[in-house]
Amino acid sequence: MTTPAAVAARAAKILGGVWQATAGPWEATGHLNAPETDTYTLDVEDGELRLTASLDPGFSITFLDQVSPSGYEVVAETIADEIRQHHTTAHPDK
Repeated sequence: MTTPAAVAARAAKILGGVWQATAGPWEATGHLNAPETDTYTLDVEDGELRLTASLDPGFSITFLDQVSPSGYEVVAETIADEIRQHHTTAHPDK
């Protein structure tokens, strides 16, 4: 079964370097972080996988619907790309 925590773990590997993923209770959430970055959270809201940043929790960076186990790698790559884009926009000097 593909969980938000499993997707976060794969996205952390794609991001590489010092990125780490931790699982929330029952793997219903996945958290990604690295030194000097925001903490990103993956969870499910209304049947869609949602990515948020802790410094702006009211704003969802992206929603992904119709996530299937066969699309797991594509979803993790999309999450990694969204995090790179958000981090670059939020911290242009990094």
